[in-house]
Amino acid sequence: MADFNGDGHIDLITANGDSGTISVLLGTGAGAFLPPVNPGGVPLGAVADFNGDGRMDLASAGSLLLNDGIWPALDAPSITIDDVTVTEGNIGTTGAVFTVSLSAAYGQTVSVHYGTAPGSATDADGDYQAAYGTLTFAPGETSKNVSVLVNGDRLYEDSESFNVKLRDPTNAFGRQPDGRGHHPER
Repeated sequence: MADFNGDGHIDLITANGDSGTISVLLGTGAGAFLPPVNPGGVPLGAVADFNGDGRMDLASAGSLLLNDGIWPALDAPSITIDDVTVTEGNIGTTGAVFTVSLSAAYGQTVSVHYGTAPGSATDADGDYQAAYGTLTFAPGETSKNVSVLVNGDRLYEDSESFNVKLRDPTNAFGRQPDGRGHHPER
């Protein structure tokens, strides 16, 4: 526990054992914490001001994460991505369209990086076409789409899936940062 964003309220650091990363939950000052901010790194660390700039940093196994002081405002919206199911088909491509949403309209620009990640389906096997980029929400916008092309083929396969991961949001909290693309054979 430490005040990572410098607002005078205690924040929490948690270890995410399933992904080998850490999360920071910013405290509201009323006994509640906001959705996690994921600065990366690995768990098992110590918290201190390692570079003497007045901001709490984190040392973890093999990493030193210096606090740059850039944190979402406590009133920033949460960002989520939905799950999608599309039928693969035998030929051509089918678009798996994921909806990325903000929990509320916001008065500042919000951005988030996205990228596909393999599951039982992989881009290396030609199951889908990798997609990467950045979504930018203008003030007041609450929804954007990410399209991933799923490649049809004549092979018999069990239902497969891949993920679209949201990372490094600016002016938002990542409430549900991973969407799953499921594509049954037919």
